[in-house]
Amino acid sequence: MLTAPDSLDAHFLDTLAGGGWINDQELVWTLVVEAPGRVLELESRYGCLFDRTAEGRIHQKPFAGQTHDRTIHKGDLTGIEIMNRLSEQVLRRQNVRALEECRAVELLLDGAGRCRGALVLDVRTGRFVVVTARATLLAMGGGPTMYKVVACSADKAADGMDQPDQPGHRRAPDRDQRAGAYREPRRALSKRFPGGVDRAALHGARPVARRRGRGVDRAGDADARDSGRGGASLVDGRSRRLKHQQTKEATAMAFDGEAFVDRFNTVWNGHDVDGILSMMTDDVIFEASFGKDPWGSRAVGKPAVREFLEEMFERVPDIRWDEVRHFARPELAVVEWLTTGTPRGSTRFEVQGCDLLTLHNGRIAAKRSYRKGQL
Repeated sequence: MLTAPDSLDAHFLDTLAGGGWINDQELVWTLVVEAPGRVLELESRYGCLFDRTAEGRIHQKPFAGQTHDRTIHKGDLTGIEIMNRLSEQVLRRQNVRALEECRAVELLLDGAGRCRGALVLDVRTGRFVVVTARATLLAMGGGPTMYKVVACSADKAADGMDQPDQPGHRRAPDRDQRAGAYREPRRALSKRFPGGVDRAALHGARPVARRRGRGVDRAGDADARDSGRGGASLVDGRSRRLKHQQTKEATAMAFDGEAFVDRFNTVWNGHDVDGILSMMTDDVIFEASFGKDPWGSRAVGKPAVREFLEEMFERVPDIRWDEVRHFARPELAVVEWLTTGTPRGSTRFEVQGCDLLTLHNGRIAAKRSYRKGQL
């Protein structure tokens, strides 16, 4: 958001809607608040030249799902402009060594399962190179090629996203399962391995779960793949994806969405706190539709949710939710309702809203409520 009538709130709501209302709202709010400053930084500090209006302001155009003209651009080559300018900044720094046309094949671990760097394939030469580091940041982006129509290059297969989940990898307990960042001390000794591969003895470091890396299947890499140069075997990851898909299909077949929503409505309208909690995971994220924060008010874990529910049912003893419609799938359910009630010492309310339920193995892992505002 750079100019009126756009606003942070409008950008926030558009982003939530674009994410199907299952976004992490704190991260969305951080994005919305930080974005204008990052745009100005790209221009004033790093030299990105975005299109301008006749008045000299940064030009903004509409994109799908936006309620205001919000997208800045450099013609239709915005991504190239940003990547070129940022690449220049990297190359001009003496303390950064850039590896061109190199693809990460696997993370390297020490004997305790901690990440000490990565094994990468130099696409130009077909040789493997070891990169050691105190910190290894995995920045794979999304998985665009999972969709039927994409605009990116075909090698962006997102197969690097599961590298932290390979057997033997030790994950920090506070890391989200979809992303990884490892910050560990550097400890490495150079060593030559058979086949001419430059590797390292990292106090017992071992490559694990060898797999096909991004770009290895391109035609230009056939000699490296067929000859087994470097003494490393690259394993096709399709069997892993097939097994994951079969598990998802089995879960979908076992899920009875109608029965789930019926029980959900019954326990809530019965003020059955134990019944409500039995439908949730132990670490459930519960967000009410009211509160002082952008996401309303939040309780995490069953004990906190129990305390919230008992206080709410005591404060509004006749509260109920009459369903309007619902949608239920194994990983997501949406229940739209009309809620009514009379808080103690106050007047009766009647307002429409909905619950967005993120599900895991048939139980609610996150419940986020939204309701119409009333003036």
